[in-house]
Amino acid sequence: MYSEIVMKALRKAACAALIALLALPSFAQNFPVRPIRLIVPVPPAGGADNVVRIVLPKVAESLGQQIIIDNRAGGNATIGAGIAAKAPADGYTWLLLTSQHMMTPNIMKSLSYDVVKDFSAVSLLVQAPQLLMIHPSVPAKSVRELIALAKKSPNKFNYGSSGLGSAAHISAEVLQTMGGISMTHIPYKGTGQAYVDLISGQLDLMFPSVPSGVQYHRLGRLRALGVTSTRRHPAVPDMPTISEAGLPGYDVQSWYGIVAPAGTPGEIIVRINAAFTGALNAPDTRAALIREGSDPAPGTAEEFAKFIKDDFAFKAKVARAAGMKAE
Repeated sequence: MYSEIVMKALRKAACAALIALLALPSFAQNFPVRPIRLIVPVPPAGGADNVVRIVLPKVAESLGQQIIIDNRAGGNATIGAGIAAKAPADGYTWLLLTSQHMMTPNIMKSLSYDVVKDFSAVSLLVQAPQLLMIHPSVPAKSVRELIALAKKSPNKFNYGSSGLGSAAHISAEVLQTMGGISMTHIPYKGTGQAYVDLISGQLDLMFPSVPSGVQYHRLGRLRALGVTSTRRHPAVPDMPTISEAGLPGYDVQSWYGIVAPAGTPGEIIVRINAAFTGALNAPDTRAALIREGSDPAPGTAEEFAKFIKDDFAFKAKVARAAGMKAE
């Protein structure tokens, strides 16, 4: 009798597990059934915010649901990330993850989340290089000449950035490490005043975004020496990369991607990834992103997961080389 009761219980449990298993694909096929929230951890109207507003209309059309942008700026983009990490893993909350998040653990202590373990990768959106720009008073016409001058006079040149661990800061630190030079870092609270000081000659060089920097180069007010990516950017195809202009293998770019809370069902991630892939491959979306200075970079969720781990390790290496410490 006892064995019969046990067998009946086991059969019921097996049936329940089978039903649950069969329900998963159906759940994914029906997803989404309500609006989705995308947490953007920066203020509206910035570069990251502009990228998602270009891409999302086609993603929403593909999924058949509204996508609500929830700007949660502050804490060096950690406030929004912390909220997303604690959200239900049901596919209805996404986070715009940025390259800045890879550096944050190196400069801030006691984060409420683990940027690698607490999120499931969904899709890389874009990569965005910077321009190496110098004031015309610096007597260098190429990356090689700049490096040669800096080697002769250590710490003579200063460079501006929008803050510790920013994209411009990282670009300059990698330039110093690979070029065997040393320069003085002057951090700002934003790029506005840094531009003013660069144009006036108070700064020697800076690494702005392609769209903002190229206009000053074309006007002759500043001189661009190279793009920080390994490929020339379609917005400035005549501009050499730093890699081909003097430092082979140099590659530093900002990037934006979509993640969800860890544990989000794989079938749902595949569904969302497909929607982003379709949007990023659309000719009008690609053209709009390139005008923003971004290079569309669709791929699988697995590829993005590896990308995150690799970039996290790279940023940790840069932080150690630069002597950055969490505060």
